[in-house]
Amino acid sequence: MGFKRLILNLMFKLSKIKYKRNSSIYATRANYGSFCKIISMLSNRPKDVRINLETLEGCQCLRLIPPNKTDAVVFVIYGGSFVMEFASLTKIYIPFGAILAKAAQAEVWIPEYGIAPENSFPQQGQDCLSNYLSLIKRGINPQDITILGLASGASLALALVMSLRDKGLPMPASVATISAITDLTMTASSITLRADRDPMFAAESIGGHFNHYLQGHSPLNPLASPRYGSYKGFPPMYMMVGGNEIFYDDTILVAAIAEQAGVDVTLDIEENMIHCYPLWYDFIEEGKGAIQRLAKHICDIGLKKELCSEGGHRSTKKFKGS
Repeated sequence: MGFKRLILNLMFKLSKIKYKRNSSIYATRANYGSFCKIISMLSNRPKDVRINLETLEGCQCLRLIPPNKTDAVVFVIYGGSFVMEFASLTKIYIPFGAILAKAAQAEVWIPEYGIAPENSFPQQGQDCLSNYLSLIKRGINPQDITILGLASGASLALALVMSLRDKGLPMPASVATISAITDLTMTASSITLRADRDPMFAAESIGGHFNHYLQGHSPLNPLASPRYGSYKGFPPMYMMVGGNEIFYDDTILVAAIAEQAGVDVTLDIEENMIHCYPLWYDFIEEGKGAIQRLAKHICDIGLKKELCSEGGHRSTKKFKGS
């Protein structure tokens, strides 16, 4: 674990240097693709989790099926600053998804969506909505679904739930986020206060990715920046964040807003952790524990569903830090 962590830190350092050089989006994709290949080669994953390549509304989709599973389904919206390619990202999401699928005894679905600059806001959100509804058309009960968004994918996940609510469409059982990016104005204090602690991101470079995504649309639109949206009527939320992230406040502020709106929110903070640290579970020991906590949330949601169907009462989770 120590040697792997050293390799990970070195890769992050090199990636951040390349980000600061403001290379083209295509060079950035190539660099990140190489990074994903190395992570994939060094990551162990359970071999008894079956991986199928399927199609949802014309989009490629990975379906990970554990050997023992309940009705629970995790609908994953991956990150990548809205610009990274599905083919590259799957190399790190397959090991993560397999570990999560087995721990939660749930099928994990990871669908593709259009990326910027080839596709601009709000196309990505429309793809996610179509993919989610396609799952329901397959006969999956929305109350068995946890929508999980990571990084920029968390922005899309929260926006998806807002759209479902506003359109009167079937809501998921819960929504979970890891290292959420929720404010594309990048005005939160953690952007500057935690810049030296974040080994991954240079704010000026990732801001360019957001411009590729928005292409002139306002970052204040709640479907682009869920930090500015309403959380009234949301299902239970589980929000995980590391303390060494420039986007730390993006999670903290949304958790507070949702709690004020009466949402059952669990806030899971690891003060010494980096962006999306559960993805690096084979490099950072804390990542394994984070996946187990996320899996427990998914399992608990399923248990609450059973209790409610039997006339029980849904308890309210309180904020927790770790």
